[in-house]
Amino acid sequence: MKKIKNILFILLAIFSMFFTSSAMVLAETPSNFKIDSDDIYMLYGADYLGHNSTLNLTFKKTTDGKIVYCIEPHDDAIHSGIQSYTLSKEMSAKFAYVLANGYPNVSITGNNNMDYYITGLAVWYLINPNDTVFTYFDLNKGTYKGYDSKVVKEVAKLVNGANSYSYIEPSIRISTDSSNLTLSSDGKYYISSAIGVKAVGINNNYKVSLENAPQGTIVTDKNGNKKESFAVNETFIVKVPTSSISSLSSEFKVNVTAKGNINKAYSYDPSNAKYQSVVALYPESKNIADTINLKINLTTEVQISKVDATTNKELPGATLTVKDANGKVIETWVSTEEVHIIKGLKPGKYTLTEEIAPEGYILSTETITFEIKSDGTVTKVVMKNYLEDQPVPIYISKQDITTGEELPGAHLELKNEKGELIAAWVSTDEPKIIEGLEPGKYILSEILAPEGYDLNKETVEFIVKEDGTVDGKIIMYNSPEIVEVPSTSSFKTITASLIGIIIIGLGSMVIYKNYRKNEKN
Repeated sequence: MKKIKNILFILLAIFSMFFTSSAMVLAETPSNFKIDSDDIYMLYGADYLGHNSTLNLTFKKTTDGKIVYCIEPHDDAIHSGIQSYTLSKEMSAKFAYVLANGYPNVSITGNNNMDYYITGLAVWYLINPNDTVFTYFDLNKGTYKGYDSKVVKEVAKLVNGANSYSYIEPSIRISTDSSNLTLSSDGKYYISSAIGVKAVGINNNYKVSLENAPQGTIVTDKNGNKKESFAVNETFIVKVPTSSISSLSSEFKVNVTAKGNINKAYSYDPSNAKYQSVVALYPESKNIADTINLKINLTTEVQISKVDATTNKELPGATLTVKDANGKVIETWVSTEEVHIIKGLKPGKYTLTEEIAPEGYILSTETITFEIKSDGTVTKVVMKNYLEDQPVPIYISKQDITTGEELPGAHLELKNEKGELIAAWVSTDEPKIIEGLEPGKYILSEILAPEGYDLNKETVEFIVKEDGTVDGKIIMYNSPEIVEVPSTSSFKTITASLIGIIIIGLGSMVIYKNYRKNEKN
């Protein structure tokens, strides 16, 4: 019993595969059609070959208008009524070539009947070139009964083409010079080079779609018109808004799809075996596609300016160093009259310091921190130098202790060692610069903390040396406030208090109403 079940299962699977395969063919190739004798008429050899030829064939088409050709020259054509034909097999690619390049797909001579006659003879020749119907044919010379014949020459072209033909699978392949997008001249988009396709055997247009592309990405033709469908000879362009890029590198897919066709020839047998079988051409379609990855690779660019503090002009002769967050030296150079540019730095924080001041200028003790963001953007970095006879600038920084960033909103005071007020200010997102401090000891204190931060009760002391400079950095930090969450017992106490207040209030209202009532009485 188990063996029988297994056999039944195998048979069912085979039947299922056969049924599925047949359905794929029948989706475009009909399993049957009919031919009405009223649509059949004779084409006489004498009209097309001349020289008293009796090589005749019948012009056939199905009841739904499909042109078909007989493949059995010596069997009868139907004389009356309607005959049903059933799909029997797929024929070789040679027959598909003749039908695809013959009537009605191609106009050979401009005369439909003559073109049908030529195509029909080519089909017969492929079936049997030694058939008696071709006794007087010489395809090499293009003659019939020794006479030049246009019909024979055209039959020879179809036959020769068919003998060297094999099916070519439909295909589509994306063609582009580069997979990298570049910034447009107006800075609004990253755009691809012109992208085209190389296609074989596709039906109509191809379609373009995007996968995992940045928000706002569009596909256009070469004139900037937004489209999704393109002719085979058209190119397209992909545009990504610069505003949608949030990292130094981005990659996404471009898909092209199309419907491909292979013309195939199928034989059909009549329900009555005495009549001629026929061959018909039907396309077999399949979906074809190709994919490429497009990339946006940004190169960071930091502009570093060393300028005279008075004129703001580029100042040559300063030895400068940029380090990364780990203290590793990235680059050291001597400033010139041009802005210095460093390319290719990765996102992160960097510091700029001066090692040697230009001749006649005071060494800058400022350490400038700059950050390259994840999208590659960074503000221009500027470091100033003061002439030796100018007041030396002192930089006072107010920072968040957790981030190391400048902290606006703190009320600060600077006093000398005698307790005299030198300056008072509110911090901003840049260090405070104080010039012309005399040599001596100074004390920095915080009067009012920024909102959300604890007051820093400690003072910062520093000494201005005889040359007007200080050792190290002057920084005062603030810590964010710690918000205490009330405990469960606190909540209970507060709740009980509120309930008590409400009860007292309600009681007071009752007493007051009774008092008013008694007063009226």
